[in-house]
This record gives sequence, C-alpha cells and structure tokens, in this order.
Amino acid sequence: LPFRCRKPTMTDPSPPERLRLEGCSVPNEEGVSLIELMVAAVVAVIALGAILTVTIRHNSLQRFDEELSQAFLAARSNLEMARSVAIADLPSMDGVGFDVPTLAGVPGGLTPVPNDPDGLPGLFSVVEEKTTGSSVLYRVKAIVTWTGVMREQAFELETLITERK
Repeated sequence: LPFRCRKPTMTDPSPPERLRLEGCSVPNEEGVSLIELMVAAVVAVIALGAILTVTIRHNSLQRFDEELSQAFLAARSNLEMARSVAIADLPSMDGVGFDVPTLAGVPGGLTPVPNDPDGLPGLFSVVEEKTTGSSVLYRVKAIVTWTGVMREQAFELETLITERK
C-alpha cells in the first residue's frame, strides 16, 4: 500500500537525500501498539495497588489512634479516681484491673491480651516511692495492655500521690 504524505521538506540541508515526510501514514497502522497497551496496564495495576495499600494502612492507623485514645482516657480517668482514694487504702489497689470503655462510654472498648488474669485490659501498679516521717509518697501507674489492630499494645500513665494536708 502506498504512503499518503504531504509535501516533503528538507530537515538537514547537508545530505540532500534525507527528506522528512510530514503527515505520513500507512493505512491500517495507526493507533496504540500492544506493547504500549501492556505497559499502560502494568502502570495502572501498580498505581491501583499503591492506592489500595495506602488506603488500608490509613484505615489501620485511624483505628489504632482510636484505641490509643481509649487507653489514654481510661488511664487518666482511673488515675483521677485513685487520687480520691484514702492514702491508707492506696496500696490495696496494686494489681487491681479496670475496664477500658469505648470513646462513647460503652464498656469493653479494648480487648485484653490473651490469658489476662482478670480479663480486663487495665491494671493499677502502686509502689511506695519514698517515706519521710509519717508521709508516704506512692508512684501509681495505670497500665493498659490490649490486643488490637496493631497486635498487642501497651500504654502507661503514672502519677505520684501522697497524703493531702
């Protein structure tokens, strides 16, 4: 089949035999080649895979952030409750567990780690830090360990408590 072209023009004046043919086409050979189509498909699949991976990771991080917020709020709230306990009763709270509610206040917000002795994700740790005369200073920790979106996690919040005068 013959080429259909516009008027030939010189592209490089030095070799007169080199002519550039403008607007040339061979009938039935226009369009996208199979290789170009396959490359475009591979690029599209890689791009979609990357978008899917980022979306899944973002969702996991959002859920982890919510779990961490639950742990923080429960630890803070339970430490505030420990501050209201009489100083003589504070050592008895060592090893006592507490629940971590959802952000809406529904009990059972976080799943405790497997084989947790009391089945609650929260735990108090009360240690006598210092004794001066009749005053005792306690280091009280609210420890939350749970199984969530990022496997087993732990969060601690601590305060010092002494008798108020």
